[in-house]
Amino acid sequence: MRFSLYEGILGYAWMLEHLSPIVGVEDSAFSEALDDAALAALGEEDLADDLITGTVGVGTYALERRTNATDVEAILARVVARLETHSQPVGGGVAWPAHGSSLPADARDHREIVYILGLAHGVPGIVAFLARLHGEGLGGDPVTKLVEGALGWMRSQMRSAPSPAWFDHLAGPGSAIYAGRSRLAWCYGDLSVAIAFALAATHFEQAAWMETARQIACTAALRSHDRSGVLDAGLCHGAAGVAHLFHTLWILTADDSIRDAAVRWYDDALTRLETDANALRSFWPGENATWRDDRSFLTGASGIGLALMAAISPVPPRWSRLLLTSYD
Repeated sequence: MRFSLYEGILGYAWMLEHLSPIVGVEDSAFSEALDDAALAALGEEDLADDLITGTVGVGTYALERRTNATDVEAILARVVARLETHSQPVGGGVAWPAHGSSLPADARDHREIVYILGLAHGVPGIVAFLARLHGEGLGGDPVTKLVEGALGWMRSQMRSAPSPAWFDHLAGPGSAIYAGRSRLAWCYGDLSVAIAFALAATHFEQAAWMETARQIACTAALRSHDRSGVLDAGLCHGAAGVAHLFHTLWILTADDSIRDAAVRWYDDALTRLETDANALRSFWPGENATWRDDRSFLTGASGIGLALMAAISPVPPRWSRLLLTSYD
């Protein structure tokens, strides 16, 4: 089994830490062994920097573990040091080049540097993680400088006018194959960037960053369904995930046009559940495009259910820490 948050044992460990205070299940020997393994993984040269398979995923596990233990600061310090070392000055700020395995399949053959604008694998995900770290009173000046630099770089990637999006999925010399591509999704694109700006604004108390988040989200709210790129209902790039992101951005910005977008997308997800036989399945594009039965968190039924429950619950969705979208 791989040592990563979404594709390996760290995901199980995160779930154990998340549920432990609720159900009273604890395995200290397992958790301590995972802590040692996390420190070791952070010394591996080929570890990506992202949430799904890399450094930010390890840090996200450590932050969840911190709710039950106090001895994870060494892991978090190494995460910050690694992100600081891997950051590159570019575009008037800093960014992190994409690891080959993090890129969409049709972009992996290009040898030029590529930066990803998305929470799953890219710069917005690193910003959202670091912002939460700062909100926990951790990281100090290095975190502040990285967040300021990364937000500056993302601003430099913003078009002068949306067409229909402010951002492409990818940036940098190797991104030409994806020029003009941007859908509404958690994994890539404008809503990812808006979440990063909004969470940074919240944890650093920067009104200008929140205004940027609001501007990006309000434009995304105008996207019609047929131009959204949404094909299924899952959290990653489906209707329930888009609704959840707009809901989160409405809570953070208090802009009612963003709330209205959340309602429309929740309605879209519910309509799919009522009328579409594929509603609880995920769509896999490509040469052999197909619908697959899917009960998973990120692309399947369990994630859809969590997003719908979050829409009607007064309790902040702490499970969304796993998406780097939690505002609590």
